[in-house]
Amino acid sequence: MNNIQKLNISFSESQFARATTWTDWELEDTSYCLGFGYRNNGGHTFIVRDVLKPAATEVSRSAYFVEPSPEYLCRLYNNIQATGADFLVQIHTHPFCNKPIFSGIDNESARRLSHDLKQINPKLKIVQVVYGRDNKHYSARTVRDAGETGFEYFKDIDVTGPKGILRCGQYQKNNQKKIANIEIPLAEERNARAFGNIGVEALHSTKVLILGTGGLGSAMAYLLSRLGFRTITVYDQERIDETNINRFYFVAKPRTAIGKFKASFVAKAMMIFNPTGKYRAINTSIYNEQEVSEAVKNTDLIITALDSDGPRLVACSLAARYGKPLVNVSNAIYLNDNKKIKGAFSSCQWFIPGEEKYPCLRCQGALDDKAIENDLMSERLKEMRRQAGYVIGTNESPNAQVIPINSTAAGIAAWEIALWASGLRAPTPWIHYDMMNNNFQILQGVQDPECTICGNTPASCLATGDADLDSCDSKANNK
Repeated sequence: MNNIQKLNISFSESQFARATTWTDWELEDTSYCLGFGYRNNGGHTFIVRDVLKPAATEVSRSAYFVEPSPEYLCRLYNNIQATGADFLVQIHTHPFCNKPIFSGIDNESARRLSHDLKQINPKLKIVQVVYGRDNKHYSARTVRDAGETGFEYFKDIDVTGPKGILRCGQYQKNNQKKIANIEIPLAEERNARAFGNIGVEALHSTKVLILGTGGLGSAMAYLLSRLGFRTITVYDQERIDETNINRFYFVAKPRTAIGKFKASFVAKAMMIFNPTGKYRAINTSIYNEQEVSEAVKNTDLIITALDSDGPRLVACSLAARYGKPLVNVSNAIYLNDNKKIKGAFSSCQWFIPGEEKYPCLRCQGALDDKAIENDLMSERLKEMRRQAGYVIGTNESPNAQVIPINSTAAGIAAWEIALWASGLRAPTPWIHYDMMNNNFQILQGVQDPECTICGNTPASCLATGDADLDSCDSKANNK
């Protein structure tokens, strides 16, 4: 087991529970997971899309052997063909030991499975995972592509869900003991009192991507960098101007800030505050498919602080595609006929792919199709509409905006994110705050099984990785 590979399996929490809940611990048991993969940082990540378990009548079990029936395997093969999956994970148990290793029977089973599946999809990657008694320890490996005569071992399984991100490893317990004894910087000593040493280390290791770095996005960056998030990428193509300098965080000298890229300005300010952090700026459009896709692949959490629904749709589709949780932070001010404030609201919505209680923004009713159509309109068509007298697509009627509403929305979201990342509690699915009447509403969206973003139909983007990337947004738009 010396050839440990940089390969990771990513489950949602509910998927992982289904995949590793067994009939009993007297006989071996098995489950199968299908999905898609993508490459990043020199490794390969596999995102689970479907968890399939044989029924009691479809599997033979003993204390040392488990074998699905030919009928079940045919159904499995048909499912692979129908979905186009490029990964299969076979998980099984060894109830006779605590720290399992693969047996000769497992080797033969993997080779037979690989031989059969390569005829369906020659590029399909086969992964085997074996758990010891009570799921306390596991071993994991892939079948080598060349000649199918050997195996490559790896040890990373990530589980993302309402309780945060669980990074499973063969040596997880030892790592947690080391984390409990880490030295906390004095600047974060009171954070550690709130979240504990392990919680603070979880904040340190959680990689965050902030899409949109205006007044609200800069507020999110300001709060999260001071909470102890050490890896933050800020993404925005716009520059600071005189109309937003009064609500832009990190600004000490307004005259020198105007004209700077928002993302670069924020990243530099975070680095000055914490030189040990990894703070990166991307100064380009969210419609730059390659840049935004790579940014999403390399993050643990997406935060959207965007002004319009077109970019939110792109972010939501990419979150679904790569299995990344997303927090949509937004606010709005409404004026009466006398141009006075009649309503001020902030909102914090979670989308956790694979979790029914945290559906996508479209299922929550937070995306407007007409607004998306306008956002995705070509510049030429927008100009034609302007000449025809349309206000939509121009800056003639900008929304009212003040810094306290940004601060409120960012504070609520940062608190929910810190609790989630540190594992203290599950986030509230949707918080809606009426600032004029000081009234909180806790809302719950309902997932549409046919949704092309978070549903599990063949048309859905969910957990498809790099597969069919060009058509993902078009599928979402055609819902």
